[in-house]
This record gives sequence, structure tokens and C-alpha cells, in this order.
Amino acid sequence: YTHLSLKHITLLQTIMIFLMLFLVPFFGWLCDKLGPKAMYVIFCSISILIINSIFHRIHDQNYTDILSALVILTIVSSMEQATTLIAVVEMVPK
Repeated sequence: YTHLSLKHITLLQTIMIFLMLFLVPFFGWLCDKLGPKAMYVIFCSISILIINSIFHRIHDQNYTDILSALVILTIVSSMEQATTLIAVVEMVPK
């Protein structure tokens, strides 16, 4: 992020956190429908396939590439967070 100002970086982080407010409940709902194992397979597959190219996009000088990379990482992170929360709840007996 050395070529972006601190103002732009904090704005991007704020937007991504706001986006997560909607994505985590959605992926939690989807995890209830598909099951934690299926969601973990989807999450891990997406991570393995795209993570390297996404991190290269973050280092680009183009603001649009950085924004799109952060949106994709936010989606993948939201998927993981929702799945982990549901899996932990299901592991604990009633």
C-alpha cells in the first residue's frame, strides 16, 4: 500500500468491513443450507485457486485492481468466518 495514502487505505478498510456486515450472515445462512463441510470445500478451493493472483493485484498501482482484489478477499474471508462460527457451534453439545 506504499503508493496509496493512509486516508485511502482506511477508507478501503471501512468499506470492506461494512461489506462483511452483510456477507457473513449470508454465508452463515448458506452454510446452514449446504453444511459446514461443503462450505469448507468451497472456501478452500476458491482460496487455493485465486489467492496468489489476488495478492499480486493488491501490489498493482491501479486503484481499481486493488479495490477488486480487496472485495474478493473480503468475500472469501466472510465465507470462512461464517463457516467457522457455525462449525464451532455444531461441535459443542447442547
